[in-house]
Amino acid sequence: FINVDSALKYLESANVTARRIGYQSGQAEALFNLGVAAAMTRDNQKAIDYLQESLQLFQTLDDSIGIARVNNGLGNALKH
Repeated sequence: FINVDSALKYLESANVTARRIGYQSGQAEALFNLGVAAAMTRDNQKAIDYLQESLQLFQTLDDSIGIARVNNGLGNALKH
């Protein structure tokens, strides 16, 4: 069983910390996971927003695996 509310709190904290210290890869991962968690709560617009922000960071980092993962997440969020 997954506690999405607790996950969201930890992921928000990870996102803030990564942004504060300039850790773009960590921020991209946190935003990706925030998008997945938001999709789990059926908040598809929030999921899309997080995933798009994550995608921008992965593109900046030229991380093709991250880009592929986010595109998959966006596809899932947009089909609902």
